[in-house]
Amino acid sequence: LVGADIRATRRIAAGEALLGALLGVLLGGVFFLVARQFAADITIRDISAFPADLTPDLSLTVLIGLAVPVAAVAVTLLSMRRTVIEPLGVLRQGVGRRRGLWWRMAIPVAGLALLLPMFGTVKGDASINEYQVATGAVLLLSGVTAVLPWLVETAVGRLRGGPVSWQLATRRLQLSGASAGRMVSGVTVAVAGAIALQMLFHAVDGDFATPTGADTARAQVEVDDWGAGGRATQDEIRRLTATKGVREAIGYTSASANRPDAYRLSGDALNATSVPLIVADCAGLRRFAAVGRCGAHSVYLVPPPDGEGAGALAYLTAGGRLDLNTGYTDRYTGTPRLWTIPRGTPTVGSRVDPLGGRMWGVFATPDVIDDARLSSPYAEMFVDLDDRTPDAIEYVRNTAAGFGLGASTSDIRGITYKSSYTHLRRGLFAGAVLTLVLIGASLLVGMLEQLRERRKQLAVLVAFGTRRSALAWSVLWQTAVPVVLGLVLAVAGGIGLGAALLAMVARPVRMDWAGVAAMSATGCAVVLGVTLLSLPPLWRLMRPDGLRNE
Repeated sequence: LVGADIRATRRIAAGEALLGALLGVLLGGVFFLVARQFAADITIRDISAFPADLTPDLSLTVLIGLAVPVAAVAVTLLSMRRTVIEPLGVLRQGVGRRRGLWWRMAIPVAGLALLLPMFGTVKGDASINEYQVATGAVLLLSGVTAVLPWLVETAVGRLRGGPVSWQLATRRLQLSGASAGRMVSGVTVAVAGAIALQMLFHAVDGDFATPTGADTARAQVEVDDWGAGGRATQDEIRRLTATKGVREAIGYTSASANRPDAYRLSGDALNATSVPLIVADCAGLRRFAAVGRCGAHSVYLVPPPDGEGAGALAYLTAGGRLDLNTGYTDRYTGTPRLWTIPRGTPTVGSRVDPLGGRMWGVFATPDVIDDARLSSPYAEMFVDLDDRTPDAIEYVRNTAAGFGLGASTSDIRGITYKSSYTHLRRGLFAGAVLTLVLIGASLLVGMLEQLRERRKQLAVLVAFGTRRSALAWSVLWQTAVPVVLGLVLAVAGGIGLGAALLAMVARPVRMDWAGVAAMSATGCAVVLGVTLLSLPPLWRLMRPDGLRNE
């Protein structure tokens, strides 16, 4: 009415979008600074951070501050291409042609064409063109988002019948399937990328894994206590056994002895003749050695495995003398404390302990050697947890904390991974989850805007007797259908990109179905949460005052 032409109208719309984007960037920065203070209270996949760790890079911050307003203006101008605006509130939106598939499929094909020459060439320290890899991966993921609107339009165009809520949802999708596809495209591309990387990590697990030989079926936690003698160790084992969530606890006290003239030695020569002392009750000794009859004042000799303890074997004899004043040190201090191995001490074989090793040396019950005569004793205990008890390991840690400052706990694992690889894989999952949460927040804003635009329609439907539950279900179906289609496409695209990455490093395709299920479930959970959060505004929009119009 004031004489603005279509260009002026677009400039006005762009100005509104620019102002909103700048305000959004400012508020986003404020929200980030506030949320950063609670970072220490949040843990994702065993990853947490202090507020000081979350300091954004200055160059990336500037890039985001510029990219967000530019993207907002570009999207606004792009969305107005098919909109004709006339005076007096008349608005007509053109009906687009049926979406073509060929050019959409050309995008991932182009990405695959970039990656194809690199199949089998990424080995060892071979140099690669990072830009070619990045461009190919981006095109493959972009192809997923390009195909999604066509897939949504094609799928919902064939939907007919069903309950009222289903018909309302499918009809809305048939009228505005493009916007629904765009809303879930972020979730789709995030899930696809995460699945591809999970496949890559799953395939190269063996390069970063080291089998420990530990038997996690026997024990899952190791508790050590430096300074605990034989009797103290038995008391700690009883306390661990009585802990909630513990099936069984076994252990022993370990100390060191040496040849009777050890005071003359030092360095490697002193260590070469060191003889381990293992002190435990009869039940504990039977777990680590092939002990038969056992009672008070029992002593056994356990020879070392092949390749170990060759220098100490000569002193591991019944009737032989050992110096208990050696401990775990390269330098002899103090005066000798000699102890004689009882004559007639039997020799028995060793048994594999929960860590996969075999102990050797002098095995004795706690009443054989006075704790005060041992040098640098320490307790080593193994705990078998009841997997039916939640947080059983936390109860064990609490019990171990009561042993004193010398106590510590550690997990027993059958396979260990390089720490850098573990951190990278955990960081991948945590980053994917955080990305999906941010996408969910954007999805929530878009859904609330759509509901406000349909305020009058919702009020009219309620006025004509449509059940509120039917409208709520229609909102759920309206979100669920594009999400399901998007996740199907994300799984296909993620597997395709993952297979391409594995072909580059000449690895066979091994599916990480657990990772696929985890990322798909996370995507579904985000969308379900967005739908539930949109229900309270939906109830308000159904009120009769929604029929008013000025």
